Amino acid sequence: MNTRSLEQSQWSGTLNETDAWGNGEYTAEIGMIFYSESKGRCSVKRGDESPFEYDFEYSVDAKILIIHEKKGDLDGHWLLIQSDKDKIVLEKGTGGDGAYKGVLTLKRNY
Repeated sequence: MNTRSLEQSQWSGTLNETDAWGNGEYTAEIGMIFYSESKGRCSVKRGDESPFEYDFEYSVDAKILIIHEKKGDLDGHWLLIQSDKDKIVLEKGTGGDGAYKGVLTLKRNY
């Protein structure tokens, strides 16, 4: 994965999160478009809530996708777990017992 392979592509999928405070698991529907090698836009829909959209900046460092946005849902460093032409799986969290874990699974639309 690199910024060039993401540029001018559209993806959709799910974000599954487990929080570190024992409050359970959360799932959100995610849509992402990568406009350029550094900018994109995403939509997030949790449960029955209305979806909301916002812009983000991003970069890639080897197997790490770094998303910069102020809303908090996708912000941070995501480790690439699986990647092929039409699917990527990313994980965020330390992997420690009881720690926060986020798994972002996306399939290419265009």
